[in-house]
Parts: sequence; structure tokens; C-alpha cells
Amino acid sequence: MYKTVYQYQPPRNPIGQVCIAQCSQTKSYCEDAAINRYDRCQRNAEFEKQLCDERNLHLKKENRISCWDNRFQCHYSSMNCADNYRICYQNCGGHIQSKVICTANCEQKK
Repeated sequence: MYKTVYQYQPPRNPIGQVCIAQCSQTKSYCEDAAINRYDRCQRNAEFEKQLCDERNLHLKKENRISCWDNRFQCHYSSMNCADNYRICYQNCGGHIQSKVICTANCEQKK
């Protein structure tokens, strides 16, 4: 398994540093929104299952439908937040170096 790590070198000028601070704030908002979307999806899936279960209580056995817990369909992803941050960082004059590293079960070069 591999992952990419990033080294950030900020711009030296004050305007670039202020710009990067704005990038960080935007990334934070993006991550908060991703958490909120995930939480809302979880709550909606749970609510839908409860509604289905309650409907089934009032139906004859042969008329009942299967109720599924669809929370597994909810995914948290802030990947685009990180990608957008790196673009913003570079647009502000910062430099980023990326490096792919092995984290587990990697073939060793001989």
C-alpha cells in the first residue's frame, strides 16, 4: 500500500502568506461541509429505515417490504478539499513537493 506525502514551502512575501491563510480557511470550510454531508446522509438513511420499519408494523406479514440500513452508502471524503488546497497553495506562490511512500505490503526493489 502506498500513499503520497506532501512537503509545503510557503512563499516568502507577505501577500502570498495571507493568500495561503485564506486557502487554509477555505479547506477547513470544505472539510466541515464534507463532515456535514456525511452526517446528514447517515441520519437520512437511519430515518428512512425507521420509517420503513414503522410502515411494516401496520401491514400484514405478506404485504411487508424489506427494510435496509443504507448507512453503508454514506461516504466521508475530503479528497477534493486537499486537492483544491494544493492548487490554491501553488497559486499563492507556494511550492509543493510530493513523494509516494510505502505504508504496507510493498514490493522491495532489489
